[in-house]
Amino acid sequence: GTAGGGELLVLVDVGMPGLDGAATTAAIRELPDRRASRVPVIGLVAGDSLRDREICRDGGLAGHLAKPVDIGELRQAVDRWLGVEAERAVTVEVS
Repeated sequence: GTAGGGELLVLVDVGMPGLDGAATTAAIRELPDRRASRVPVIGLVAGDSLRDREICRDGGLAGHLAKPVDIGELRQAVDRWLGVEAERAVTVEVS
């Protein structure tokens, strides 16, 4: 999606079978759109272990967030990686 200024941020589940976070990040980086080489890809991980951090780092991800994701941490991540006002950039739908 895009935040107010057209900035992109991708959240991926690092542990998805078949197309995990590293494979997804590699596929994004190969896209012809020039933004694909610099879009922050953030991994969603089951925990916050050293191994989780290494998987994200080695896979070329910009960072990681532990699941379940805390909305406050997500807002901080958006602000850190996009430099936008997170209160306006993050929309959460509750059903």
